[in-house]
Amino acid sequence: AGLCGSDVHAFLGELPTVRFPVVPGHEFSGTIVAMGKEVRRYKKKGDEVVAEPFIPCGKCYSCKHTLYYLCEELEFMGTQVNGAFGQYVTIHQERVHSIPQELDLKEAVFTEPLAVAVHAVKEAKISPQDYVLIIGAGTIGVLVLQVAKSLGAEVIITDISDSKLNIAKNLGADRIVNVTKTPIESLFTHDFKKENVDVVLDCAGIPSDVAKLTNMVRKGIRIISIGAITEKKIELSIGLITKKELKVMGSFLYTSQDFEQAMQYLSKGLIEITPLISHILPLDKIREAYSLFISDKIHTSKILIDIAG
Repeated sequence: AGLCGSDVHAFLGELPTVRFPVVPGHEFSGTIVAMGKEVRRYKKKGDEVVAEPFIPCGKCYSCKHTLYYLCEELEFMGTQVNGAFGQYVTIHQERVHSIPQELDLKEAVFTEPLAVAVHAVKEAKISPQDYVLIIGAGTIGVLVLQVAKSLGAEVIITDISDSKLNIAKNLGADRIVNVTKTPIESLFTHDFKKENVDVVLDCAGIPSDVAKLTNMVRKGIRIISIGAITEKKIELSIGLITKKELKVMGSFLYTSQDFEQAMQYLSKGLIEITPLISHILPLDKIREAYSLFISDKIHTSKILIDIAG
């Protein structure tokens, strides 16, 4: 299972939707050990699978139109129902996907965060001619980078960590910028013409960044917020957004088709995930995993939890 930033936000009490007590974890792969009597999609124990970690109500407008990821009563594993940081987890068969033979369980863990990236890039409507700015070179940022590059876009990515930026460079970034040395504001005023940027994807999760971006970017571009989930309030100038005709939107989850596409990306070797793994720890070291994530964001990328040990 993978430790996600949202797991840490929940741990720190920054997600008001969490229902305690709850077992965290929503990025996971595993092996079927038991099935309910009504299960029809999987016929034998031992199948290796991954799962979309959310539970739609099946009754609201979105669910009736098969937009399950937009369900008004959506419950999420690790926040409202028990998640994957335990020996066993239960989930509805409709959310479960078989792992292709080309993938092992460790690689398959990345299907869920990659689905987030696939969906965000689709929402951003990135094309081969686009010049894309990605803010944040964490796991989601670098996955977004790789998906955008697969579509032929030119990508610049920013972060505060040289080590993460070097990973991004090795995985295809056309340019990397450490914003502790080159503030993002200067990118739009001195370093390159703001007219060059077509799409901005904010993967850093700092809400105030979105407000700053509306001031910095040219008219008519698309700004996608992916990482900000803590519901912190910011001030936005609606007049500025209107006059500049900016397309400011959020991207949080994904469709089942996005999830399947993410798995295909992985099984075909189109996305590299090994450089993103900074630690693999057993379940009894889960406290250490959280401490690493919180205390050493500069060097810590994706932490995997080996449930089986």
